[in-house]
Amino acid sequence: MEAQNIAKQIRYRQWATDISDRLESKKTVIAWCKEHGISSKAYYYRLRRVREEIISGELVNKEMMCTQQATLPVESTVVFAEIPPPKKPVRGYPVIVMHLNNGTLEINNGAEQETIANVLKAMGSLC
Repeated sequence: MEAQNIAKQIRYRQWATDISDRLESKKTVIAWCKEHGISSKAYYYRLRRVREEIISGELVNKEMMCTQQATLPVESTVVFAEIPPPKKPVRGYPVIVMHLNNGTLEINNGAEQETIANVLKAMGSLC
């Protein structure tokens, strides 16, 4: 029974090392797995098992216990979308207010001349 536990610990430590290597490589799971000859399904199985072992406290490097805490390998991807700034900030208060049959049109101080022209053209086609 003890030999099985030792073999299990060795296997899980190797898996933990593989997972850390994959994270440090910044490669996708699919690319890393293809390079190392395992399926992504096997990778995620190993990841789950290593996390379970770390949580249960069975997979702990005894030398690290005094100096570091065991951490779970976690994948995270941060994606930022670039949002262009407005061409010209619209500031102020409405300087033109038009009440129509079913709504109100307000044009703020600082609105672009092209915008005002397009709105008036659209209004002309409605009337």
